[in-house]
Amino acid sequence: MEAFYLVALLIVATIISNMVYTVFPKIPLTFYQIACGFLLTLLPIFRDYTLYPRIFHGWYHCATHV
Repeated sequence: MEAFYLVALLIVATIISNMVYTVFPKIPLTFYQIACGFLLTLLPIFRDYTLYPRIFHGWYHCATHV
């Protein structure tokens, strides 16, 4: 459940950065995403967070065999 919560927070941060980008398009979107990621590191749940790439490899492997 914790992994789902963490991935949901990452998705929400991406949505927020896209919304801010539509208001202030002169600054590149990447900087907003980096800022949101930095703000997420201030949350206690992200202190020792490790995202294992093996999870996404499984999703990619399943998607290519469809």
